[in-house]
Amino acid sequence: MIKNVALKNLLTNTVFRGISAASAAMPKWDDMILIYCNMGFRDNVKYIYDYLIEHGYNRKYRIIRSQNEPYEGEVPRNVRIVSNAEAIRYFCRAGHVFYSFGRLPIMPGKGQVTIQTGHGQPFKGYDEAVRTNRRHNEYTYAVAASEFFRGPVQGLFNVDPDHVCICGLPRTDAMYSEEPPYETGLSCQKTILWMPTFRKSALMGYTDVQGEASLVPLFSNEELKALNDRLKETGIGLLIKLHPSQDLDGYEALDLSNIRLLSHAAFNAQGWDLYRLMGQVDGLITDYSSVFIDYLLMDRPLAFTMDDFEDYKETRGFCVPEPESLMAGHKIRTAEDFLAFIEDMAAGRDPWQEERRRVRDLLNACQDGQNTRRLLRISGIYLTEEEREACRAERARQEAAAEAAMAAAPGEAAEAEAAEGTGEEEGSGQAAEPASPREASGEAGHGRLLTAAEQRKVMFEMLCYLDDLCREHDIHYSLVGGTLLGAVRHKGFIPWDDDIDIFLLRPEYDRLDALLRKETRYRWVTADTDPGYFYNYGRLVNPHTVVYDDELEDLKGMGIFIDVCVVDGLPDNRILREAHIARMRALYRLRRSTTAQKEAYVPKNPVKRALKGAVRSYTLARGAAHWAEEIGRLDKRYPVEGGRYVCNLTCVPGRKEMLERSCFDSYITMEFEGRDFMVMRGWEDWLTQVYGNYMELPPLEKRVSHHYDRAFWLEGQEDLY
Repeated sequence: MIKNVALKNLLTNTVFRGISAASAAMPKWDDMILIYCNMGFRDNVKYIYDYLIEHGYNRKYRIIRSQNEPYEGEVPRNVRIVSNAEAIRYFCRAGHVFYSFGRLPIMPGKGQVTIQTGHGQPFKGYDEAVRTNRRHNEYTYAVAASEFFRGPVQGLFNVDPDHVCICGLPRTDAMYSEEPPYETGLSCQKTILWMPTFRKSALMGYTDVQGEASLVPLFSNEELKALNDRLKETGIGLLIKLHPSQDLDGYEALDLSNIRLLSHAAFNAQGWDLYRLMGQVDGLITDYSSVFIDYLLMDRPLAFTMDDFEDYKETRGFCVPEPESLMAGHKIRTAEDFLAFIEDMAAGRDPWQEERRRVRDLLNACQDGQNTRRLLRISGIYLTEEEREACRAERARQEAAAEAAMAAAPGEAAEAEAAEGTGEEEGSGQAAEPASPREASGEAGHGRLLTAAEQRKVMFEMLCYLDDLCREHDIHYSLVGGTLLGAVRHKGFIPWDDDIDIFLLRPEYDRLDALLRKETRYRWVTADTDPGYFYNYGRLVNPHTVVYDDELEDLKGMGIFIDVCVVDGLPDNRILREAHIARMRALYRLRRSTTAQKEAYVPKNPVKRALKGAVRSYTLARGAAHWAEEIGRLDKRYPVEGGRYVCNLTCVPGRKEMLERSCFDSYITMEFEGRDFMVMRGWEDWLTQVYGNYMELPPLEKRVSHHYDRAFWLEGQEDLY
């Protein structure tokens, strides 16, 4: 694990960007699962791995177990143990990737599902290890235990609301185990597990309190020995398990009649499973560790040691408002408070039960002990056809939950997302939260972040404006691309799509172009009107917004837009027609190579790689304007009228875009988001050529957006719109 944050950011923004581009070009193997952890193979990923092996998934799937410590024992069939460095190679091929501690900063590719399970729900303030430069939507999903945590998980992992899945943590499944209880060696009638979070960690490289950090709150080892006598009188046993990251300066193992103090290593030496043990104990004492959220599922007494609460709040902090309101249990600030909790436990009193259940239901949506299976379904991992259908149903449920969450309070969600990372400067004593997407990209200074629903609303209003303008001037256009497909299949936006496209025959386009050049409500962008714009079709842009994408440099300064494409003529001769399309396609690729694009292909072959580099150097030397001019000169060579075939030659032209001219002889109307818009007569031919069976939904892993990452209102412009 690299502790130097600056070095991690440097590698993320250089080496791993190249690896992301290479990985994007590689096909993914759906039968390969990569399970990655860089701080000991434990926590959620271990429970996922154990479940896969126990239930025989390794008969169908190749399982890659990545860890940074030696592996002991027999390697199961179809399992490979690799180092974290070797895992990079397997990531580029794996169809499914699971993280818990750490991650590979590589963007997921097509046909790949990456899931960050974390190692607890965001409750404590974000620590230095996670305040690193995460790219936007670096995971297909990040796990939140309930809707309450959707926002904090978004901020922690820099993902959009629809990249958060509501699923309990796999580790909690072990609490429901029916295996015989462990022999703790304590002489007691009831057992309390005490799990203090760490205050000082050399491994993580920081201290979470300003004063002296003790191993166990409230008590020294000598005082614990005195406490043992009181516990013996009440019949209570106390098992103290230290945090894995806790420094062990001054650690002395205690093995008394009613108290055992164990370091993480000593605990593991017992051969115990922590969460199976949690399911067996009668009560839990913790402090600010999110483990209490998991233990709420057991509906048993909880207590929180809070002797350094104010110190901790000022130093490490919390990422939820009013954290005390969620701590449904005894508040222990003194040794007397501690003894009061022990007395209640011994007497069977549970004064916090009603409040604890309320908080349990707020923080844990899934309470059935089936979270590992649920997470596999979200990823699309199955053994039978019945399970395959369950995968589809679960993914659909997650999509519906995300849509509902965004629709429920879009303004609040956007404000919360835009306000991420507003902690005080380093050294101020206030815990900083991770940088928001806008700060990480240098986007601070703009207004509020628009939700996906708000972006669609803006685009839809622009489409309505275009429709009104075209009808007023008797100009014919047609919905196209995902917009046409959405109208046919969904009567509106495709749920996972985020843009609108129309196209027009060249004569109609030229008439619309002349009208839009006089436009004042919206901004009309073409290669003629904007020197930095090099596409050979126009964009209608909302001037009150601005969009950003980490990899598309040619979007700089552009607002939310609609693409207005052009359909040009083709020669009737088949050979000339194929040659013209091929030439236009080559020119388009040359122009595209002058700007940063997502999923840039990096050849493995060194000769091809060198050739690609030379071609890119040449295209850059000529400049994007040169290639745009070449495309503009050739795309109008063959008139629309008089020929048999036409084609959209302005963006990645190909045979699938070619249609007979007669497809545009007349137009019909088709409903899109409750309003009728124009569609060419030959819409079905176009959809069939481009999508094949266009009514069939694509695989879940392909239901992703391919456009810009995020959009903001310009400062002070939202009210003007």
